[in-house]
Amino acid sequence: MSKYEHEVILFGFRDQMKVSDVMVKKVIVADEDEKLSTVFDKMEKYRIHQIPLVNDNRLLGMVVLKNLLNATYIPHKTEANKFKVSVTPLNADDGLDDAVYKIIGSGFKALPVVEDDYLQGMVSVTELIKHVEYPKDIYVGKLTDNVIVIRDEDNVSKALSLMSENGISRLPVVDYEDKVLGCIDVISLIKFLRSTTESPRPSDLTAVEKRDLKGFKVKDFMRDAYMMEANEFSIKNAVNALQSHEEIIVTSKGVPVGIVTSKDLLELATKGDERFPIHVSRFERIDPMMYGRFEGELNNFTKKFSKMFDIQNFYVYVDEHKVGSRGKYSLRARLVTGRKVFPVHSHAWDLMDATHMLLDKLEKQLLKYHEKGIKSRRGRTPVGLEQTYQRE
Repeated sequence: MSKYEHEVILFGFRDQMKVSDVMVKKVIVADEDEKLSTVFDKMEKYRIHQIPLVNDNRLLGMVVLKNLLNATYIPHKTEANKFKVSVTPLNADDGLDDAVYKIIGSGFKALPVVEDDYLQGMVSVTELIKHVEYPKDIYVGKLTDNVIVIRDEDNVSKALSLMSENGISRLPVVDYEDKVLGCIDVISLIKFLRSTTESPRPSDLTAVEKRDLKGFKVKDFMRDAYMMEANEFSIKNAVNALQSHEEIIVTSKGVPVGIVTSKDLLELATKGDERFPIHVSRFERIDPMMYGRFEGELNNFTKKFSKMFDIQNFYVYVDEHKVGSRGKYSLRARLVTGRKVFPVHSHAWDLMDATHMLLDKLEKQLLKYHEKGIKSRRGRTPVGLEQTYQRE
């Protein structure tokens, strides 16, 4: 076996550990009648992407920053309650395995812990990966070059559009040689969301707002990025780095080839039901009949390729956002197999159109990888464990 042909290993947690052992008890919250401008201030100060909404510490839901990229509101007048999303909270007695599955299934970066509807704490993906037990230092493998980036000289409007269209929260910022200079994320752009007029939706801005956004360069709002060369990447190094950094931009001679977050590591640490390894998040607003068709397409796809690939998990994240008076769907998916993680995304006006585009792209990746494997077994170029990460 070549050094690039390691299987994805499923990790475990320390025995008997519960949510109560790892949860953060001091939680930043927002009252239901707080204005969005105040919520933005808290998110920016504490660099958090989501915040629990409470009434006398009784959990009502959460406000998620990324959801506000395509919404219309007046921050100093609109109450946060208007944009709350429902969540399935954790229980203090839940095991860490249960916590991982619930967080991954929710599509969020963290989940609240409640008792009798009252908020007790929060558990985040960053906290959970500290308690994963590793039997050895695992080399994850060579990373592919499928990262969505933005130039430092591009304007903020383009950054917002790329994040919105692809359902992501961050972009590596590169120079004219494609070398990483930094990173820009939704928190970096809170200034524009906090505007006293409408939020900066690239598709619906007034002429004046568009002109103002185009006057701001990405380089003026980017932050420092933590980079790690692909040949130095390992699970152990990644876990350590993610305790103090929001993401790792994996590079090859300074050029970005992947993004790894804490949630990516948790996805690799889980294994789905062999009969139905599909995890769909954020589908609550989809019509039940439409969801049945959507789920059927995913199920048929996994059955089609299950004999060819060791499919362990199929994560699909659904985002629906308004563009004018119309709804648009963004899908992000990661198919985890025994030897490779296949990432793909799509967006379209119709959910089924977006689904078919997503599965077509994924099928092309699978067939290409299978063909490379056949050539490798015939004594040609070894096939590496290639994984690309692009997360919220």
